[in-house]
Amino acid sequence: MAFRTVIVKLPPAVVSGSFNCGTLGEDGWCRGSPILDLNANEPLEGEVITYIEGDIEGSPGVLCDPPDNSSVSCSWVDGGEGSFLLDYWAVSSYGDTSEQASDTWRVDTVPPEVTLEQSGGTIGGGGWYLAGPVILNVSGTDVTSGIESVELSVDGGGWTSTGQVTGDGIHTVEIRARDHAGNIGGKTEAVKIDGAAPSIGISRSGPVGKNGWFVGKPVRVEASASDPLSGVASVENKLDGGAWQAGSTVNVSTEGVRDVSFRAVDLAGNAAIQSIQVRIDTVSPLTRFTNPADGSEVWVSGEVTLRGTSTDPTSGVSFAELSLNGGKNWQGLDMNGDSWSSTWDTSSVPDGTYAVLARAQDVAGNMEATARITVHVENFQPISPSPTAILEATPTVVASPTHQSSPTAVPPTETNLVPSATDPPRVAIVRVKPTSGLTDTTDEPPRTRTMRISLRIPWLWPALALIALMTAIGSSKLVDPRPRILRQIREDLESIRGREY
Repeated sequence: MAFRTVIVKLPPAVVSGSFNCGTLGEDGWCRGSPILDLNANEPLEGEVITYIEGDIEGSPGVLCDPPDNSSVSCSWVDGGEGSFLLDYWAVSSYGDTSEQASDTWRVDTVPPEVTLEQSGGTIGGGGWYLAGPVILNVSGTDVTSGIESVELSVDGGGWTSTGQVTGDGIHTVEIRARDHAGNIGGKTEAVKIDGAAPSIGISRSGPVGKNGWFVGKPVRVEASASDPLSGVASVENKLDGGAWQAGSTVNVSTEGVRDVSFRAVDLAGNAAIQSIQVRIDTVSPLTRFTNPADGSEVWVSGEVTLRGTSTDPTSGVSFAELSLNGGKNWQGLDMNGDSWSSTWDTSSVPDGTYAVLARAQDVAGNMEATARITVHVENFQPISPSPTAILEATPTVVASPTHQSSPTAVPPTETNLVPSATDPPRVAIVRVKPTSGLTDTTDEPPRTRTMRISLRIPWLWPALALIALMTAIGSSKLVDPRPRILRQIREDLESIRGREY
C-alpha cells in the first residue's frame, strides 16, 4: 500500500501594530504619551493567540499578554526615550507564530539641558563681578533628539545667540535650548556686577564740649556700613596705627586726639575705609598769678601790672580773663603764648581790699576754678593839687614841707613841727625831712601848705595827725608810710597841744 504525502497549507496567525502619540513633536518625534497598539488574529478554528512577542534592538521579550483568544488586542508603552525599530509577532496555540511586523519607536519627552557660559570681567567674591563687561554664551545638550538651537535674552531684551552685560547691578539673563523633537529647555540666571565700595557712616556719643571736643569719657564711636548691591560682608576697626580687628564699635577713653578708622568689605570684595578724629579733654586749664605770686596778699597804689600764666596741654587755652571785684565782672586778657598781663590803675577805684581773680577756658569748653590774690589798695590823695591848701579855721597850723621829693623817693624818716614866726599865734609848721633817696630838685624855697584849723576842737588832734600825714605824703609822692613817721607826728602834735594849754 502506498502512502502519499499531502501538504495542507493553513493560513497563519496575523499581527499588526500602530504607533500612536499623545503629544506630537517635530521630525516624527513623539514628545509625550507614546503607545504601540497591537492586534493579532488566529484563523484556525480551535486555536488562539496566547501573547505577542517582540525584539527590542536584539533583546526579545513579551510585549503584551492579553487573554487567550482567537483575536486579541493589547498595547505596549515601555519603549522609553529614543528612536529604534521594533520587530514583533503573535504566538499561536497551534505552535507557530504569525509573520513578523515592524514599527518605529521615536520618543523624546525630555527638554534639553542648557548652560550659560560667562567670560571676561573682573571676578570678585560670592558670585559677583567687580567690573564688566561680562561676555555671555549659551550651550545645550539633548541625548535623544539632539540640540537644534540655543539663545539668550539680557534684561528682557531680544533673543540672540550671544550677549554681554556691563555696569553695576544684578542683570537677568534668560537662556534656552530647543531639541529636534521640539522640546525647549531654559532657565534664568543672574549676572551680578558690583564695582562700588560700601558706604560707612560714623557716629560719636559722649559728653560734648566745644569746637568738636568731648569733655567726658569714654566716647563711643560706632560705624554703620551699607552696600545696596552685594551687601556688607564684614566691618573692622582700628585705633590710631593699631591692627584691624572685627567690630563696628570702639570706646575711646584716652585724653587727646585719637584717630579711629573703620573698614567695610562687601560680598563682592570691594573695601572702604573711613576715619574720624576723637578729641577728648576732660581737664580744665591751669591759671596762676606770677606777679604777685598766686594766693598772695599785697598792698598797692597807682598803676599795678598783674602777670600770670594760663596753660592747657590738650585742647589749648581759648581765652583767659580777669576780675578785679571778686568775680562780679570779668575782662579779657591778651595772651602771649601761655603768659598774660594786665595793668590796673588802682586810683580809679576806692581804697580798700579787693579779691582779684583770674581764670581760663580751654578750647574744649572746660572752665577752671579761679586763681586768686588779695590786693589792698591804698591811694592817699593830696588835699589840693596846688602847692598851698587852706582850710578856713582859727587859729592856724601851717604844714610846710621843706623839700620837693623825687618820683622815686622813699618814705620820710623824720618829721618836725616848729612854730612859724610870720603866722598868727598858735600856728605850727610841719617840715618833712627826706632820708636817703630824697634829693632836692630845685633851689626854690620850700612851698607851704597852710591849713587854718581850730586847736580847740575835740577831734582836732587826730585830724591834724591825719592831715599832716597826708600833706607829707602828697608832697613826697609816697605811699605806704612807715610806723616811725606816725609815731613822730603823734609826738610832735602832743608837744604842740602841751604848749597850747
